[in-house]
Amino acid sequence: MIEKEKRVNRALFLATSRGGRVFDSAHLVLRVFPSLKDGKNRFSFVVPKAVSKKAVERNLLRRRGYVAVARVENNLKKKTINIFFFKKGSGNISYQLILEEITGLFSKAGLL
Repeated sequence: MIEKEKRVNRALFLATSRGGRVFDSAHLVLRVFPSLKDGKNRFSFVVPKAVSKKAVERNLLRRRGYVAVARVENNLKKKTINIFFFKKGSGNISYQLILEEITGLFSKAGLL
């Protein structure tokens, strides 16, 4: 899991939920925004009910996403705010696939 100070809080999420640069893969969409004055990378995962009706499954995907980001985070070149959205139909993907897609999205965004 990633530290709480590196997550996007509610106020920041609402302020940055529109706009930014958008990158997508088979199961994820990444929105990238410039970092705030504190200069930290911040991350958030959104798993809508369209992915799974069960909160247990949505929370599992969110936690897997945070663990995958924690593995890649030290290699990022720029400090940004990153919001990941799971796409419909991505309810049964493995941790390894999530890690590969996050790495690919960061590469597309020019952050790795």
